[in-house]
Amino acid sequence: MSEREILDYALECGLAAAADLLLLVGPDGFAGDYNMFSNLEQLLNEGVQV
Repeated sequence: MSEREILDYALECGLAAAADLLLLVGPDGFAGDYNMFSNLEQLLNEGVQV
């Protein structure tokens, strides 16, 4: 999954649901490097508006 797909999901279903989805996908299923994955995880868990 891409960062855009996760962010779109966050807009539809909420930040907590998107954070859970990101964890389910994991770094191996994420279309980006580990730093990008980690930054997105932090963004979602801190509750920053997307």
